[in-house]
Amino acid sequence: MFNLDDIKKTAHNLKPILHIGKKGITRPLIDEIRSLINKKKLIKIKLNKSISSLRDRKELANEIVSKCDCILINVIGNNIVLLSKGKNGN
Repeated sequence: MFNLDDIKKTAHNLKPILHIGKKGITRPLIDEIRSLINKKKLIKIKLNKSISSLRDRKELANEIVSKCDCILINVIGNNIVLLSKGKNGN
C-alpha cells in the first residue's frame, strides 16, 4: 500500500509534464498519458484555462483516470496528479 501524504509531498515538487488545452482529451493524449505514467509512475498534468473553464476539473480528471487505468492522487487548481497503479503493488 502507498502513503498518500508522501505521494502528495513528492508531487508538490513536480513540474507539469503535459498540458491539456482546448482540444481536450483525445486518443493521442490518452496514449501519451499512459506512456508517461508507465515511465515516470507519478505525473502532474496542467489543465489550460481554455479547457478548465469549459468543463469541471474533477470531471476531466476522472475521465483521464478511467481511460488510463491509473490512480487520481489530487486535483488542485489547474493541476492533476496521477499515479501508476503498478507503484502500489497492484
